[in-house]
Amino acid sequence: MSSPRIIIIALALATGAAARIIVGGEESKPYSRTHVVSLIDKFDDHNCGGSLLDGGQVVLTAAHCFFSREGNLLPNVARVYSAGVHLHDYTKLDHVCSKIIEVEKVLIHPDYDTWTSENDVALMFLSERAPARRTGAAKTVTLDRSDSFDPYVGEKLMVAGWGATNKQGSKYPNKLHEVALDFIDTDACASKWGRATSLLM
Repeated sequence: MSSPRIIIIALALATGAAARIIVGGEESKPYSRTHVVSLIDKFDDHNCGGSLLDGGQVVLTAAHCFFSREGNLLPNVARVYSAGVHLHDYTKLDHVCSKIIEVEKVLIHPDYDTWTSENDVALMFLSERAPARRTGAAKTVTLDRSDSFDPYVGEKLMVAGWGATNKQGSKYPNKLHEVALDFIDTDACASKWGRATSLLM
């Protein structure tokens, strides 16, 4: 059986959101998913997740991480979070490459809709590159620009983050977790969640 492909999903982990969960998963092998970034607020709490892109200085995350629950853009968005890179337990910098990096700029998709969650994507530009491994190559992800991503129904896709580990959204781990999920088609998604458009994918 082939290993699950990794799908880049910026997982928001504010408390109480039913969709922000990693239920049925397990703790990741430490530092095996170092492309996963923790967005850490001024209280040193993890709030959102992201993926470190090629070059090690840009993080792909969710636009809603920069909005209040009422749908208002947070002030001074580049100062809302710092980026925790090469973390397993987000409360500890216990790896040679673990570091908290300041954010210089945030670009939010201009068509992000706080009501429908369409175009829920943002880029964070870091003040410096994430530390590289001793091999000289940082573990990052490359965006597929070929438009060829074509998973089949039932294919396993890996999701990783620090999301809630119970359906009630009340238990949050300090250590990175992951879960392999089945890919479903748009119709099945719509029947489960009520609506599904390409702008939500």
